[in-house]
Amino acid sequence: MGEFTIAVLPGDGIGPEVVSQGVRVIEGVGARFNHRFHLKQGLLGGAAIEQRGRTLPPETIDLCRSADAVLVGAVGDPRWDHLPPPQKAEAGLTSLRRELGIFVNLRPIKVFPHLEDCTPFKPEVIRGVDFVMAREMMGGVIHGKPRGLWQTARGRRAVNTIKYAEPQVEEFLRVVFEVARGRKGHLGLAIQDNVLETSQLWRQVCAGIVDEYPEVTVDYMYPDVCAMQLVRNPAGFDVLALDNLLTAGMLNDQGAAIMGSMGMTASAEMNPRRRSGQGGEGVLAGVFGLYEPVHGSAPKYTGQNKVNPIATILSVALMLRYSLSLYAEAEAVESAIEKALERGYRTYDIMEQGRQQVGTDGMGEIVLSALLEG
Repeated sequence: MGEFTIAVLPGDGIGPEVVSQGVRVIEGVGARFNHRFHLKQGLLGGAAIEQRGRTLPPETIDLCRSADAVLVGAVGDPRWDHLPPPQKAEAGLTSLRRELGIFVNLRPIKVFPHLEDCTPFKPEVIRGVDFVMAREMMGGVIHGKPRGLWQTARGRRAVNTIKYAEPQVEEFLRVVFEVARGRKGHLGLAIQDNVLETSQLWRQVCAGIVDEYPEVTVDYMYPDVCAMQLVRNPAGFDVLALDNLLTAGMLNDQGAAIMGSMGMTASAEMNPRRRSGQGGEGVLAGVFGLYEPVHGSAPKYTGQNKVNPIATILSVALMLRYSLSLYAEAEAVESAIEKALERGYRTYDIMEQGRQQVGTDGMGEIVLSALLEG
């Protein structure tokens, strides 16, 4: 029997709806495998602004720091869009990542066999796709300074800064090399090193450590070429490393399209410097992480019991695998999702002719039942 503390931050919009299904699955894992999960809720984003007057209350930070892992729903609420950027709902999640030392984001892109016909791609193109997108989270243009928008006598001006330091790049790349070594041994690095000095730094740092990983082959590619290859031959990828440019977000969402929907795509955001002491195998065994679906808060769907909870449930599986080192439990959750899809159940975003459409609660119930079947 294991005992774990999970911080649960439902967030905004559809966040509470999908998180409630993730919580049901966590409780189902506890019942089936005889674990005890202490689930402690906190406030983040618009919900925190509404109840605490700030997007990231101190008690939420303390809650997350004391937990073994964090489950997040979605953050963002148009009611607070008038606020300055540091005070908006979305800023709470960025600040939380910084407070928790999150710098590695993994998004598994794996096509479920029963969804091959519901994507924009030909089934033969995406059949067997199974790769990981790895994104650096704490550097680059998202966090670089100076930044700003201001008025001048000649009109408005704006600036954003891309900034990286060698130790920061090396620490991230070593984690990614370890991930690739534990998979098929193929690492793609998407960088714009023909025009960006920061990308040249990435290539130089990568070249300095590649000899330490003889099992891993490295391909360098420009982001636009990478985008084309993700369309032409997504099955050719194993681990794809991205710096924290805006193009990384675009390529990540292209991965969601390969899976069939944003509602199918999970995310693990981790701080490999912090270990939970749970043991396990690999560079990310027992690592502290924040787990969330990649979709947004989708306020227009709030309260409609419509959206797909599978991305959140898959995020739970990632949490079980990485932060808690519960490998059999993670596989059981993924198997339960496969059973639900095999039996023909679909939410609106992955609906196909001849399938049975269900809502958020319905899909959560079906996956939970499949999990408890054993």
